[in-house]
Order: sequence, then structure tokens, then C-alpha cells
Amino acid sequence: MANSLYLASLEPDSGKSLVTLGLMDMLSRRTDGVGYFRPVVPANARIDTRIALVLGRYGLDFAPDDMYAYTAPQVEHMIAEGHIDEVFTNTLHAYKEIERRCGFVLCDGTDFTGVATTFEFDFNVAVANHLGCPVLPLINGHNRTADDIVAAVQPASESLRAEGAVGAAASVNRVSE
Repeated sequence: MANSLYLASLEPDSGKSLVTLGLMDMLSRRTDGVGYFRPVVPANARIDTRIALVLGRYGLDFAPDDMYAYTAPQVEHMIAEGHIDEVFTNTLHAYKEIERRCGFVLCDGTDFTGVATTFEFDFNVAVANHLGCPVLPLINGHNRTADDIVAAVQPASESLRAEGAVGAAASVNRVSE
């Protein structure tokens, strides 16, 4: 069994916060030493809101600054400067510090903050692959038919395959009746 899972949204409003809380609830009951890690956080707050929520709800013994590697503007700058390998390396080091202290680490991928949707999912898959985490793609099913949802899963599968990453499953949220 894997000792980690990486949540990666295919688009905004995919229910990642809800899935994070559900998985953390389940894991905290079944696993000793659950950790939580966000490779990249938005830069609009002193403490990332999901990190603060998870810390407060599950009483994790980590400093908020240790639970992420970069802010979104830092990553955007480093990629523009051609330093993506450094992003992956430093993210792996930060992740390994969490992993070293935990039996299981839930990784919460980036949020859609103006970056192209396809690039963002591909970036998350690449990060997950560098960390050795299986990926759980999250899909927004709101106002979509079953065929639309299946079509949305296809690019996720292709991205996972292209990166050589492992897909754990897929989660479709906000589905109407």
C-alpha cells in the first residue's frame, strides 16, 4: 500500500477542500502519524487557509511554513527563469521532511490561480511523480453530463501516462441529479 496520495484538480471548484477533509478524517482514524503537504500555496495570505484548517482540525505537529515548499509567485518566477528542476528538487526535500515523521502523507496540489488549466494539472502530475505519490484527479461534475465527465477524465489519464505517474482513482464532485 502506498504511504502517500496526491490530490490534483483538473479545474477550479472540483471540491478539493472537501476531499482533503474527508481523506484526513479517514486517515487520522486508521493511520498513526498522518501528515499534510502542499507543494505550492497561493501567496495571498500569511498562512495558507487549507494548511491552517488541517492544522487546527487534526492537531498536526508541524509549523505551517514546513507544510509547503513554495508560493505560486515563486514557482512562476522559477519556471520563467528555467529552474523547474530546482522546484522539483526543493519540493522533494520539503516533502521528505514531512514524510520522515509520518506514516502517511496527503499532498494537496496547486489551486487554479490564473495558470492555464492543462499546464497546472500537468505540473501537479510531475510534482506527484517526483515525490513518488499516486495521483487522485478531482473533476468538477457540476452541470455536466456523464459523457462530459468521461471526456474530462481522458486528458488526466493521458497526462498520468505521459509522465509515468500512477493514478489511484478519480473523484467527480458536485454532480447534479
